[in-house]
Amino acid sequence: MAQAEILAGVLASQHFAEWAQIMVGKWALTGPTAEEQGTISVSLMPGGKALLTDNEVPTGGTMLIGHAVTVADPATGMIKQTEAYNDGSTEVTYITKVSSGQWAWRQTRTFADGTQETNVASFNFGNGGNNAFHNVSNRLLAGKVLPDKGHVLTRIG
Repeated sequence: MAQAEILAGVLASQHFAEWAQIMVGKWALTGPTAEEQGTISVSLMPGGKALLTDNEVPTGGTMLIGHAVTVADPATGMIKQTEAYNDGSTEVTYITKVSSGQWAWRQTRTFADGTQETNVASFNFGNGGNNAFHNVSNRLLAGKVLPDKGHVLTRIG
């Protein structure tokens, strides 16, 4: 294994451990509209090498339920999260640390009909890691520009 691959694996593992320490718990999600209020529960899986995330967010009058697995990805040196939702959509997200309390992601969401949305996002944690502002930008849905979205995550457990 080349030295760069070893270093990427070490970096991914270090970032995963820090991300897990921040994210494990239950979070309230507050979106820009009354329809975008939900919960996110994150737990460390046995062995400590993966996170399991369950989220519930009402969208358009129905409850969107998602389940994700998050791991260190030694191939990219980032954290990789793969999620599936009850509407048949899936997401693949790569997360990386920017600086203390600041994280970024790039994501591809594929809907059940094959349409894709791509975006980038930032997480800025404050209040001892108990609050985060999540800003989603550069959103493209099937080549069409979508507006940016902001959410607030508040630790509730």
